[in-house]
Amino acid sequence: TGKDTQGGTGYFDFLRVQNTTAGVTNGNKFFRLDNVGKFEIINSAYTGSLFSLTDAGVLSTGQLQINSKKAVNGPAFRAWANDNQSITSGSQQKVTFTQESFDTDGCFASSTFTPTTEGYYQFNSTVRISGGSSTGECMLILYKNGSEYARGTNESGTEQGASFYSMQVSDIAYANGTTDYFEIYIQQTSGTSKNVTSASSISYFSGCMIRGA
Repeated sequence: TGKDTQGGTGYFDFLRVQNTTAGVTNGNKFFRLDNVGKFEIINSAYTGSLFSLTDAGVLSTGQLQINSKKAVNGPAFRAWANDNQSITSGSQQKVTFTQESFDTDGCFASSTFTPTTEGYYQFNSTVRISGGSSTGECMLILYKNGSEYARGTNESGTEQGASFYSMQVSDIAYANGTTDYFEIYIQQTSGTSKNVTSASSISYFSGCMIRGA
């Protein structure tokens, strides 16, 4: 039993483990209870909690890894088009998403998602362009590392609404957590340039890690 030990008022440090091997680094760990019954393991410098378990059974840890790889709570992002990007006719062109709804790990930049955690990712995108009847073929494509990975909607003919086409693509892809990157490309073959509709709810690109590698 004890009270108000190294942690200060309300803390009971009940065990200190010290590795005295020559040359060891971070050789201390501290085990304590706080004033609401939470159990903690404190780092070697006694500056932060590595692990905690509340009296209600809520477990918290800095990062959960399986086989030395991050397992959960990986990167997630959502970005959207904030300008009426002009899409010329005939070739696949990268869609620019200039605004972010969120970017949890800072992995989205220049309309490109480069996740820093290895794993499998779900991607979704919808892009709308202007265009009346017989606009020609319209297609949205998920690119990985500068090449086609998955084609989505591929259509032509009558517009879907009042002079617009809305295209979608969705798929799961593996990312190595270092060099793999993902983008959205679009193609239309109307013979003239068409503009992307700029709105958060209309033209967007999102993704998140769904499981570790």
